[in-house]
Amino acid sequence: MGRTILAVVGSFILLNVLVFAALTVGWNILGAEGAFKPDSWETSSTWLATMLGVSLLAAVLWGAVCRFIADRDAAPMHLAIILLIAGVLTALTPRDAGDAPAGVDERPSDVRMMDAVRSAQPPAWYPWVTAIIGPVGVVLGGTLLSSGRRDPA
Repeated sequence: MGRTILAVVGSFILLNVLVFAALTVGWNILGAEGAFKPDSWETSSTWLATMLGVSLLAAVLWGAVCRFIADRDAAPMHLAIILLIAGVLTALTPRDAGDAPAGVDERPSDVRMMDAVRSAQPPAWYPWVTAIIGPVGVVLGGTLLSSGRRDPA
């Protein structure tokens, strides 16, 4: 059980660092003009696709790392359940639309990444999709690694 907890926590920390790094690279490539719709804090389709793709790849890797550390087939399922609960709670939590920096009604062309994180307005469906992508990717990643470790006996 201790190894499973270590696997869940360790893979969580590792993958959050990797996701942050990947999204930072995405932000540096796309910038505010690519991440948002014109003169708005609404996220663009390009940014949404980037975030969803990174989330899915990270979740698959997360499941594989969790399975590898725990050395148990059930570990990714435990992680997936935690992610599903956290994702649904996040999706149910109302988000203020007024998180833009003080005194800024329209998005300026020069936006710092942390202001973008606070101010971005993704569509209402986005948190629900991520609540599903994470657990599905984790189970898939754990299953891929698990199926490769089975003995043919």
